[in-house]
Amino acid sequence: MKKIILLLLILTAYLFSAEFDVISFKKNKMDLAGRRNPVNDKDGNPCALIRISSDLADISVEGEGILKKGRESSGNYYVYISQMSKNITFVSENLNTKVYEFPMPLESTVVYNIELSKHDGLTSSEPIEKLIKSNDPKIMGNISNLQVAPFDNNIISFEVRSAIDVGMEADKTIKLFLYNVITKTLLRIESSKIESKTSKDNKYYYKDRSLAWHPTENWFVFNGNGFKNRENIYICKINELELADMSSIKSYMIDLYDQKYERSYCMYPTFDKAGKDIYFARQLSKKSKKAKYNKSFSLAMISNIFENKEQKFKNINFKLLSEEKYDQFRVKCSPSDPNLVAYISYQHKIRSSDRSYAKYWLNVYNRKTKSVITVDKLDGFKDYSFQWSSDGQYIFYNKAVSLDKTDKSFIKDKINKINLHLAKIQNENGNFTAEIQKNLTSDILLEDVTGKDGGIAFINGNEIITSKYDPYNSLGIINLQHWMDGHEIYHEKLDLLNDTDEPALANDRLYYIEYEYKDKKTIISVNSVKTVR
Repeated sequence: MKKIILLLLILTAYLFSAEFDVISFKKNKMDLAGRRNPVNDKDGNPCALIRISSDLADISVEGEGILKKGRESSGNYYVYISQMSKNITFVSENLNTKVYEFPMPLESTVVYNIELSKHDGLTSSEPIEKLIKSNDPKIMGNISNLQVAPFDNNIISFEVRSAIDVGMEADKTIKLFLYNVITKTLLRIESSKIESKTSKDNKYYYKDRSLAWHPTENWFVFNGNGFKNRENIYICKINELELADMSSIKSYMIDLYDQKYERSYCMYPTFDKAGKDIYFARQLSKKSKKAKYNKSFSLAMISNIFENKEQKFKNINFKLLSEEKYDQFRVKCSPSDPNLVAYISYQHKIRSSDRSYAKYWLNVYNRKTKSVITVDKLDGFKDYSFQWSSDGQYIFYNKAVSLDKTDKSFIKDKINKINLHLAKIQNENGNFTAEIQKNLTSDILLEDVTGKDGGIAFINGNEIITSKYDPYNSLGIINLQHWMDGHEIYHEKLDLLNDTDEPALANDRLYYIEYEYKDKKTIISVNSVKTVR
């Protein structure tokens, strides 16, 4: 009897002396909540965010630097805490109070995961899902230009160009696809099937590309050559999200009103901020071979495009905005100012057989004042992409390094080393300017980037996700304010497998392109990983 009482006393003492067991403390680079919804400390600096997962009930979290806390669900808690804090305290009626010292300095807006004791199947790292692979029989090519539909983040779009190393003889075909992440349905959008007059025995490569989503509705535009090998704009509405076949989408070819014996060739369509007008690059072609006229692509626009829906977008009037001597391409509207549209303007004639070095300017057109400003004068073996920031205050653009600073092997293969730059665009009170941004030492935001179309995803007004060679293409987060302030570390690589590029950020997921090398072949996949905002 005495032995039993003694055993009970020892067991009781053990139970009441039990402590919290911190299984893990990890920085979670894929959790964007601290960046999306920042909370400032008493000094006005953004806090770090700590997420706590536990199978223990009734936990209380204390600490001097805590500004906000709460319980998200059973066993899951969150704490916004000053980055200057060194520890946090866990309190429970059934456990001894534990003061936990952080194993690393906290960083503002960064999310950390703490795991208390063991639990079943809960992990701080999210699984990566491979949605589509380039060796899929329906794909068979290199995947690029990945985008997420603004009206439904479960719909993504991308282009596919044929490639020898995925088992298909290379050609010039460009395919355009939509994919539903939930239903796993893949649908090819073909301009050749939209216009009924298209011949079925065409002897040219189909090229459907440059998709641009409506800013809020279930519409998109793209340019394709399915009708008589002539570049036209197509406008489409998604009626069924399942994307079972082309009947899921109502599609039209935008037929511009041209003068007799004239034709329009159109590329790079894009909606304006409100989704009412369409800007694009238009080239004039006249039937008479003796006629003298400007044969370059020029900036043009269609006003109130949806007023033409009843006549099925036929005989549409348009307006030329900025007609220059050489081609104007890559048209992109400001997401905040309805009067501003950026584009590339070539400074000399470029032909497919021309091996000269491209010289072009990055311009912004002001529809209200009919004026143009030049952001930067650029060159390269080709023209490189640019993107407006999500708030329209900046343009991020890729700039080739001068040839005298480029490795000779790159020049031989006609490859540029590219750096990412940043310019602030202002259009207030008659002040229409573009100012290239610099920190204390340089105007280069990030060196040796991949420079892909749509290669930037915006977390918030201060942080972006983009890809650089490190030494292979790898996604990472840039803190713009840290770069402006001259911090030594302002770029942080994401913990993702293999080579990664072209991020596309949705509400709760990050989509991106992954490159995997197997048996001397490149397998390209569209991947998805869950993020928390």
